[in-house]
Amino acid sequence: MSRLIAPMIATAGPPPGDDRPWSFEMKYDGCRLLASVGGGREPVLWTRNLNVVTAS
Repeated sequence: MSRLIAPMIATAGPPPGDDRPWSFEMKYDGCRLLASVGGGREPVLWTRNLNVVTAS
């Protein structure tokens, strides 16, 4: 049985410690997925809400 690990979630924090008056974080409109592979089983992909999306 696989053990699910929570994905990293972006959180607010201080800007980098340099002299720039602004900061940004890249946002990619992709998918945040968890993957289970190995043990002789087929890979399985989950969303962070634990919906199985392997087929898609």
